[in-house]
Order: sequence, then C-alpha cells, then structure tokens
Amino acid sequence: MKESEFYNREMARLEKAWNEAESFVALVEAFQLCTLNNFPLPAWLQSVVSEMIDAAWKGEKFRPEKDFHTRVKRAGDKEKHYRRYLCVKTALRIQRLWGKREVLERAYETAAEKLLGTPFECEIEQMKNSYKKVEKDMLSGRESEYYDVGHRKY
Repeated sequence: MKESEFYNREMARLEKAWNEAESFVALVEAFQLCTLNNFPLPAWLQSVVSEMIDAAWKGEKFRPEKDFHTRVKRAGDKEKHYRRYLCVKTALRIQRLWGKREVLERAYETAAEKLLGTPFECEIEQMKNSYKKVEKDMLSGRESEYYDVGHRKY
C-alpha cells in the first residue's frame, strides 16, 4: 500500500467518525496523524480546526455540547498516555505500509522522536509504559478511560 492510499483510507475513516458522532477522538487522531507525519490537513479537518480557533478567539465554546470541555479537562495523564499510544500505533502502521517487519522497539523510538517538543514528549521507556498501559486497558475493555465509547463508531 502506498503512503497516499494509507493517508486517504485513514482520513476517510476518521472523517466518517467525526461526521457521524462528532467523535473528539477521531478529530485528535486525524490531527495527530497529519501533524506527526507531515501529511496535509484535509479540508474537513481544516474546517473543524478553524471553527475551534474562531470560537476560542471570540471567547465562545466550540460546539457547546456538555461533554466536550469536560473531556478535554479530564484528559490529563490519560491523554498523554493515549497520544503516545496513538503515535506508536501510527509508527507501526507506517512500518507495515513501507513493507517493513513491524518492530515495537523501532515504533517506540519513532514515536519518541515525533513527539519531541510537544506536551507528550517522553523518554523511550515512558513511551513503552504508556503504550503498554493503554493497550492493556483497551484489551480489558476499559477504553472509556481514554474517550467516550459512545462516540466511537469507526
């Protein structure tokens, strides 16, 4: 699979999740996929981000749904773990895309490099711990600790 095919497939999946349920997780994942991999923001994502910036500039709430700001405030450490997890998952997908054997250690290193200079920056050992924690929680059915399961339709 070519990089452009991967990008198009993922953006279509995430756009659908956003359009159907305004899934905050899909929005974050799409933004992270683009920014961490130097992919262009698709028009739908540019529009949503612009709306958010415009609302913030005016001092208004973006999409004044009750849960939105609560989810953002609650994120804290769980958001850091989840962002790191997503970055490692993306690194694994890119390895597969390039026809390389998926190697978790290489994905940890790639994710740590990509997150340098962000609030999610950490050492490789912390990256590994975040990934393992989220993976364990996901496999145990505790994904709601990281996002609103009711919005996850993708």
